[in-house]
Amino acid sequence: MKKITDYLLVVVMLFALQSCSKDDEPKDKSELIDLWVSAETTVTYLKGDDNHENPIECMQVRYSPNGSWEPMLFGTIEGFEYEIGVEYELSVLRTMLSNPPADGSAYTYRLERIISHRVVTANTNGIDSCIEIPVEGKDFDIDFTTNAPCEIARVTGDIFGESDLLQLYDSGYGCSYSLRLKIPQNSGMGRVMILTLRFSNGDEKEIGIWQMPKAFSSSETFELPSVGSLGYMLGNNESNYGKIRYQNCRHYERQ
Repeated sequence: MKKITDYLLVVVMLFALQSCSKDDEPKDKSELIDLWVSAETTVTYLKGDDNHENPIECMQVRYSPNGSWEPMLFGTIEGFEYEIGVEYELSVLRTMLSNPPADGSAYTYRLERIISHRVVTANTNGIDSCIEIPVEGKDFDIDFTTNAPCEIARVTGDIFGESDLLQLYDSGYGCSYSLRLKIPQNSGMGRVMILTLRFSNGDEKEIGIWQMPKAFSSSETFELPSVGSLGYMLGNNESNYGKIRYQNCRHYERQ
């Protein structure tokens, strides 16, 4: 009977020791914090790059409204997709790892919610600042995205021949748009139209729409609409190159 009692006592002691051992093991610690993210990016350097030869673009964050900005790599906050030009206030679950990797951070971050965001600088992806149209004309759509809603503010420059030449469509998926252009054939000199997009934060973006001129005959007389417009009126068609003679104020003749 005594042997059985001793055996049970040993089992209980071993179990107690294992329980104490597990309780003493270090554990990850998590806390919910607010994090502020700048609309502007900065650069940082990975460990081992002591000479700063390979700068890496990254976010800037701070842990209080008036704190100092600190670099943070893109993708560090799980579930958060950063857009340049937008500032954020985030609620983030920060976890301090009990056994962090030797070459990594002691913390992990997971987005809980976006408390607020504000577009500071509007930007676009998928549309160029200059659109070149062939002399034959072209009907097409340009799909692009922005970080802020936008609209056509104004159209200036040459008249291409149609009142509904430009149309902007909201795709309905966030800030995705399609710019529809219906450019008729050009029967004259090169021409330029300036399309101005206005964004919800007040920023504006100008897009130049340049159509190539027709092939000139051996002799053409034309008037420049403005100083510096000779280049776009002649275009990049080699058949339009040749001797250009100044005739009178703002009038030129090609021979």
